[in-house]
Amino acid sequence: MNDTRRSRLRANGKSPSFLAAMSLLRKEASEATTIRYAIGEREKGQWTHLYHCHLDGAALTFDWELPTLHVCPVCGEEHRGEPFDSCWTSSAHNRIGRAVYFAALLYAFEPDEELLNLAKGFLLGYSEHYEAYKVHGDIPYNGPGKLFAQTLDEAHWILDLAAGFHLLRDALSPEEDQRICSGLLAPCAEFLIAHKERQIHNHAVLITSAIGVLGILLGDEAVIEAGLDGEYGLRDQMDRGILGDGFWYEGSVHYHVYALKALIGFALIAEGTKWDLWRNPALKAMFDYPLKIILPGGYMPSLNDGGPLERMDSYAPYYEVALDIYGDETYRSFLQTVYTGCAAEPIDAREEPAERTSIYALLFGRELTASADRPPSLQGLIRQNYSLPISGLSQIRHPSGWYALVKHSIFGGEHDHMDRLGLSLGCGAIPVMTDPGTTAYGVPAHYGWFKHTLAHNTLSLGGSDQPPRDGRLVQAAQKRWGTLLEAAVDWGGDDFRMKGRIILPEALRPWDEQLYEGAAFRRILALAGDYVLDITRAQVPQPRDICLSNHLSGEWIGTDDGWKPAIDGLGRIDLRWLNEYRGRAAEPCEVFRYQIRDGGILKHLSWCSAPSDLLAAVTPDNPLANARATLIRRAKETNDVVFVQVLYFGHENNSGVIPESRSKQDQLVATEGPDGTWLIAFQTMDGMQRFSLDWRNEGARLEKLDENDA
Repeated sequence: MNDTRRSRLRANGKSPSFLAAMSLLRKEASEATTIRYAIGEREKGQWTHLYHCHLDGAALTFDWELPTLHVCPVCGEEHRGEPFDSCWTSSAHNRIGRAVYFAALLYAFEPDEELLNLAKGFLLGYSEHYEAYKVHGDIPYNGPGKLFAQTLDEAHWILDLAAGFHLLRDALSPEEDQRICSGLLAPCAEFLIAHKERQIHNHAVLITSAIGVLGILLGDEAVIEAGLDGEYGLRDQMDRGILGDGFWYEGSVHYHVYALKALIGFALIAEGTKWDLWRNPALKAMFDYPLKIILPGGYMPSLNDGGPLERMDSYAPYYEVALDIYGDETYRSFLQTVYTGCAAEPIDAREEPAERTSIYALLFGRELTASADRPPSLQGLIRQNYSLPISGLSQIRHPSGWYALVKHSIFGGEHDHMDRLGLSLGCGAIPVMTDPGTTAYGVPAHYGWFKHTLAHNTLSLGGSDQPPRDGRLVQAAQKRWGTLLEAAVDWGGDDFRMKGRIILPEALRPWDEQLYEGAAFRRILALAGDYVLDITRAQVPQPRDICLSNHLSGEWIGTDDGWKPAIDGLGRIDLRWLNEYRGRAAEPCEVFRYQIRDGGILKHLSWCSAPSDLLAAVTPDNPLANARATLIRRAKETNDVVFVQVLYFGHENNSGVIPESRSKQDQLVATEGPDGTWLIAFQTMDGMQRFSLDWRNEGARLEKLDENDA
């Protein structure tokens, strides 16, 4: 952290624009002074993903005065003993790391002996005991820790302590400086170097960033080189992990920002040195990418091992950094939108502007008055269709409010959800069919449900997980009648972009490669008028059960006769996740209705080209306190099947209910002609709709027919 950055901190701390940030910093520093924890010689932390309630996934809470009592803030259940006590140890040390950082930041702004002594006491306490801590931890697919249970957590913690040490260094005596370097920083660097990950991975970005930071603070070129250079060093992580369009290869906005934050942590310490990172074009591309994929309503999509849908507000701190370093006016427009609440629907549905409270605002923040040139409109950017064939996300929108996000991405490794051609769908700020992301890894629903193909809106063979394979964008086109998107994936081979660059432990291989060998899936999305037309096709060399899963963010309305309790197994899914599980034989055309959460009544027309059955259930949503209405249409033992779906919001009658009659309005018909082309006809609130489809070639030809063409 060079003199320029320190000066910005001091100047912003006095500016009225950053009063909220200073208020929060003072609050954090004040709370740091209340921590009463004596760092001992036998500290041994556990994995904090285990510090969650298994019923609702909520993180447990604790009181410093009651270290053996761990309470769920949602359901109130109390937990005692292991692993919760050792998780508390890890949480306590994480908080101490943050306390040192916050105390040092406030001390840099206004020197205070109490803050200095607090931070210095913790740093010296660790330096006395750290080297003797025993290496431990058996967390799946992670390296061990010393103070913590995994290498990743060790790196997190030391980055906070290192930043605090860096800020306070001028206030330490030479003897104190030497004790901290030799007793804490050097042995931690040695440990992290010994346990670097031998793969391209977000963990490795954070670990190598921490090694590089420690090397700079120690003035040790060998340590810096161990962090930055060679195979799987920080530079290699950036070269091979950041895709050509700026997305982190693991395919999750959460892990994209996780890696970005680690790079910012290194860049902050390296700023102005020969290891300065800011001008690496891949780093700027990482800032640019999330702005391309903001969903209507102001959310970031939840993909792979990401959490529930997050508002774009939570990403504002990183754009404080981006605006200062790069001066890109799009970043200014993003921050103005977040902090002033000036954007109208369908961009951002929040009622109140976000507060400018982040530490990055103090360290990097600029005044947000517009420059002489009018900044690019964030609203305009968000309303655009986009296709990102390298990373494999495409979103199309329609003036009616409908949007569709299709995942045709590369395989993302350990954090992937095996859901090529997965669909997220919404109307305005209302999510209709979402990707749930996942919950904490220690919660059973993570590996039991969220990780599996069946938990997503896509195709599978019998409910079994898709093996690794990269999807591809076939076409994205603006038609006179609306917007068209086509994507595909096939298992004609077993290669994928990241093969050989990532580790896939046997326990993280839940798929059946032989089952999918030679299979090919295609998906066409069309937004036109008040409806969504969704067409999928699966072709396999040997007859298979082929499933199309739909998960609606709402509740079923009405039930038809003929449903019976189902006992059918689906892939590796434990039936505990399928509540109210039932099934029945399907007619070629089926009609379903749902009360969408925070929305209206959705009508869902479903058609299948092959004999099929229906499986319905109520399944976990994210957070686990919510649930989704799940419908699986399963074509039985076929080589080639076409599914056609139409979704639209209906008009209610005076009683608030859409009439139940299965009239002409409820019908969806698809017929294949002798030449291999298809005619699709259905009726929505806008009237009868007809499309012709020819997908005998790689790029399908979908055309809307006028009345005269029928």
